Amino acid sequence: MDSAVKVVNDAINGLVKKPVETTIQMPTTVAPTTQAPTTAKPTTQVPTEGTTTNTFNQEQESTENVSAADESTTPHIDLKNKKIKMGKKEKLRLRVKSIGLSNKLKFKSSNKKVVSVTRKGKLKAKKKGKAIITIYGEKGITAVCKVTVKKAPKSIVFKKKPSVMKVGDTFKLKTKLSNKSAGSVKFISKNKKVIKVSKDGMVKALRKGKAEIIARTYNRKEARIIITVK
Repeated sequence: MDSAVKVVNDAINGLVKKPVETTIQMPTTVAPTTQAPTTAKPTTQVPTEGTTTNTFNQEQESTENVSAADESTTPHIDLKNKKIKMGKKEKLRLRVKSIGLSNKLKFKSSNKKVVSVTRKGKLKAKKKGKAIITIYGEKGITAVCKVTVKKAPKSIVFKKKPSVMKVGDTFKLKTKLSNKSAGSVKFISKNKKVIKVSKDGMVKALRKGKAEIIARTYNRKEARIIITVK
């Protein structure tokens, strides 16, 4: 009887041990999860961000260059002289041109009793005083010239002049008008083969000889000199 009980107990113990062994082996199924590091590949896309930044910088630089070029061609009115002194009854034309605008400029005098202006920009000094000439272009663009009218000159003299020059030399002539007067002066060479003279009085000796130079005001007052070229 005792032996039979022992056999039964051994059999029961054997059955209990086998399930324990199977439960210990179950954690081994977790091992396949160690392959997760393969997700690190997306980090290779970071350099592409750098290339897009460089492209943006290049586009920005090209845009700045274009804007700088645009500024140099900005529509405006190019006025040669913004301040002018005239003698009474003198007439002259404003040296003005439009840049990037139509050629139809409009002119207006702030004091027509002192200075009048035509549609083509020709001024006429009427009496002593001051006036502002405004030039109007399209798109609201304007330019301003300040005009001072003084009395007409009674005389003109050479303030600075050469008597002798060498071939190739240049010299800037200077003149002086009578007291408290103003007006434009024109320079003339009587022998252009020997000496030539520009509108603003710059003379140049071309070859040996003599030439008479005349400085003449708008109201026909004159000064004369003779220059010898050696």
